[in-house]
Amino acid sequence: MAFAFFRKHPRPLSPEAWQTVKAFHAENQGIALVKHGKVLTTATNRKHTPGISETDWMAVQVFELFEDVREKAGAQDLDALGPEHRHILLMATLAANGTQEEFDSALKADKLGMAAHMRGLRDGWAWARSMPPPRALPGESPAAMLARFNRGLTLEEAYTTGREALISGRFTDNDTQLFLLPYAVQRVRALGAQIPCVWRNAPGFRDLNTPERDAVGLVYRTLCISDDVLDLMDEVLDEPPNGDVVMERIKMFHNGATQLALTDSVTADLPTGLPGSVHDMTLTAFDTGFRLLDEAMVFYAARHGA
Repeated sequence: MAFAFFRKHPRPLSPEAWQTVKAFHAENQGIALVKHGKVLTTATNRKHTPGISETDWMAVQVFELFEDVREKAGAQDLDALGPEHRHILLMATLAANGTQEEFDSALKADKLGMAAHMRGLRDGWAWARSMPPPRALPGESPAAMLARFNRGLTLEEAYTTGREALISGRFTDNDTQLFLLPYAVQRVRALGAQIPCVWRNAPGFRDLNTPERDAVGLVYRTLCISDDVLDLMDEVLDEPPNGDVVMERIKMFHNGATQLALTDSVTADLPTGLPGSVHDMTLTAFDTGFRLLDEAMVFYAARHGA
């Protein structure tokens, strides 16, 4: 951020106003450096920290702004800043917490051409506060969130719950990802029979054959495994006839389902045809679930001599 030369210095802030600015800075500093048990920056990969609210991300952004102003001013701490830099911090504070009248008044005294930036900052705070809380709990990994959404049911209960959501269309709420179980079964069956894939025709759990039931069980375990997915992958590694492939499919599906769980809603237009290449980096839980079920059926059919 480059600061232009002042033609006229703003008035010094009152002690009360400066204490408000410093308290705001301390709050943002605590969020960026302490609150979440790790140092957060605007470069932090947000996919790995899904339990952080949009308002906390705004706090991180503003903390960096304060530090940028301090460093460019060559000050050891905020109290060493002069009136012009203190006014920048006042505008940033009022962008977050000031009334519209207070904010507009501060912008009128802007001598650095920062008004547009500060208006964007104020809009950012308004947007962040309008957002729903994050789906993940504080400190929860994306994989742990996926498991929390789907655990706690028997396999039959999980499949039946998912089938009801799939047939009714409630799966678009994405409150669980259990609809992926009957979805994969129906998609595999329809493609195998070369017939249209109709969700209301998804078979009930007791209509699944043994390899299908076992394969659905592996798909469900993958949804519920949390951060221990490598342990599940090890169970099938080197097992004939295709354990190495099933292992890869577990990881791909776990990644896809985890990303899906971060989404508030799901489109009602689910894919029905053949999925893309296994090397396609954009494969979703829909395609990776299909491929996992398909390979797992081969895996379990061999064990049952089918």
